[in-house]
Parts: sequence; C-alpha cells; structure tokens
Amino acid sequence: MNPYLIIVIVTFIILSVWWVFLRERIGYKFPNPLMREHRRIPFRIYILWMIRAAIVTSIMFLIIAPTYTVTREVEKRTTHNILLILDISRSMLAEDISPSRIEAAKNTIKTFISERKNDRFWLIVFAGKPFFSMPWSQDTRGISSIIENINTSYIRQSLPWLSGTAIGDALLLANETLSGATGKSSIVLITDGRANIGIDPLVALEETVSLGYPIYSIAIGTTGSGILSYTDPYTGNRVTLEDENGDPLQSDIDEALLRTLSERSGGAYFRAENARSLYGYWDSISASLWDETTTVRESVTISYRLYLFGLLVLLISIERYMQRRIFYKNHA
Repeated sequence: MNPYLIIVIVTFIILSVWWVFLRERIGYKFPNPLMREHRRIPFRIYILWMIRAAIVTSIMFLIIAPTYTVTREVEKRTTHNILLILDISRSMLAEDISPSRIEAAKNTIKTFISERKNDRFWLIVFAGKPFFSMPWSQDTRGISSIIENINTSYIRQSLPWLSGTAIGDALLLANETLSGATGKSSIVLITDGRANIGIDPLVALEETVSLGYPIYSIAIGTTGSGILSYTDPYTGNRVTLEDENGDPLQSDIDEALLRTLSERSGGAYFRAENARSLYGYWDSISASLWDETTTVRESVTISYRLYLFGLLVLLISIERYMQRRIFYKNHA
C-alpha cells in the first residue's frame, strides 16, 4: 500500500478518536456550553465531529494529490502518407459528371479523408504548373475545409505559362514533398486531361518508381463528351470552355499514360464516368493501402484531485448545515 495512504488513514483515526472521545474530557479553557446541558453527548454531535474529521482528511488527500496509473494494451493502425494531386484546369468545370468534374472530385476526396483519420495528407493542385496547396496534416476537418474552397481560379490560367495540364511537373513536386516523409507513402492523381506542358510524365515516373511510391490514377470525365461547357453561376447561362487560343475544349483524357503511371509504380488506374463509380474507386484505393496494426502498451495516469475537491465542498456544506440545525435546535 502507498505509504502516504497509510499516513492519511492513521491521521484520520487519531483525529476521530480525539474529537469524538477526548475533546470534552481533557477540558478546555472555554468549555462548550452545549455540553453543559447534556449528560451524554447527542448522537448528531458525533456525526458532526466525524464529518469534520473527514474534511481534514480530504484536505490532506488534496495536498498529497494521489494518482492511479492504469497500463493497457492498445492496437494502433499504421499511418500512411497520402499525397493528393488534383487537376484544377478549366476543363474540370465541365458538368458531364454531376455537379461538375471538380466538385465531384472534391466531394469524394473529403469522404475518403474522413474515413482515414490516422493517415497524413498532403495536397498539390496543378494546371500549367503545380502548386503545393497544403502541408501534411491529420486534421481531417481542416483538410476538408481547404479542399472545399479549392476552385479553378486558384491558378491564374489566363496566363499562357499557367494554363494546360502539367502532370509531369506535379509528379516531380510530389516526389520532392514525400522524400522526407517516414513510413509508407502513396500518390493519388486526379485529372481529366493530357500532359501538354512541362516535363514528360514518364521521366518523372522513373523517379517515383525509384522512391517506391505507388500512383493511383483517376481519370475523371465521360467518354465522347464532345465540347465541354459549364453553367455560369452568376448568369445561369451555358458557357463553352475554351483554351488559351480561343478554341473550344473537348474531352481528351490520356488513359494510356495514366495506366502506365499506375502499373509501373505498383498502383492502380481507374476511369470514373459518374459520381457513383468515383466513390467506389476511392473505396478501392483505401482497400489497397495495406493497414498493419501493432500492439503497444500505454500508461494512463488518473488524478483524484478533482473528485476530492468535490467531496471536500460537499462535506463542508453538510457540516455547515448540521451545525446550524444543532445550534437552532438547542437554542430555540
């Protein structure tokens, strides 16, 4: 037994005996006038003294601040590093997938993140150039808030060197970002286009393969959707999407490239033509990420100080109440 507890128990017994049996018999300079009127001490007085002894004991417990330590075994899942690469070129505004390609991608990404609370996430957005949008985080609500506010205006695509689809540059930035991360890392690429600017994606792929990062590619957009258009949120009119030369944009997904990126890196390729299939593909990616559980021993220290403080307040309240009742009953 804890020696401090032994001291407290002994002190409690000594104080109880002193207050209950010896207080009136050893004599005081100013005797209790209540005792003069009774040959025997009323039972309620004994109770009052016992409560006072308990108050002193509670104060001593508060000073000692006793704690209790519990050791338990907890299973923890392996933490994955997942870097998301999201294409935000203007073609992602196309509404062949409801409500639009970019909104469908954002909604499914948020659902995927909310189901993997133990993982670390990064985010890169790209059009003609990639931009690091979010450092690693495990705050799923904060990540979802950032993703919710992403749109094609994040990159000023009216400028010729910022428009296009720089898949290779985005992969290089992803490799550089994950190079210092510990643990298993994976890349998820969501795009609806064809690499037409920046470094050749196959060159960037060689570095990705050497680093051991699997690429999960999702091609988003319907087959044969023709000229792409969207609804202007301000006017409600249909607007045809155009490239930097003023020519109408058409759906042009380089499936062969995306399949190569995934197969050579050890990932998987998915073709999403509607929101339902897109949700299913994210489930497949989540299942592909190998989850290893390890058992660790954790020690949890529980402090009784708050409970003792509450008990002390309760005992003091009872003591004050009983003292008033005894006084009024014997001095009425």
